[in-house]
Amino acid sequence: MHVGAAAAPCPPAAAPGAGAAGSRLDFQCGACGRGYMHKKTLVRHQRLECGKEPSLPCPFCPHRTKYRSSLLTHMTNRHGDLMNMKCAPAPAPPDGSSPGLS
Repeated sequence: MHVGAAAAPCPPAAAPGAGAAGSRLDFQCGACGRGYMHKKTLVRHQRLECGKEPSLPCPFCPHRTKYRSSLLTHMTNRHGDLMNMKCAPAPAPPDGSSPGLS
């Protein structure tokens, strides 16, 4: 009971598994138990994430991820210097002709 208040019960605490600000996680994965607020997010989790190894490898290091956007973020944050490198021009052919032109 609150001091100086009428005999009213305290508000209930957030339910176990509830997210930020007491939001309800009404959709749970049967395989791993993760909870989601929206059914479409649960379906995406089951289709792309649950029980699967990350399938997208970083071309610069051993890191792997499940989402292309996560891979791009990783590459920008960790390998930005490598991504901005310019390739050296191809050496001229020994016969003196221009490469790629016929």
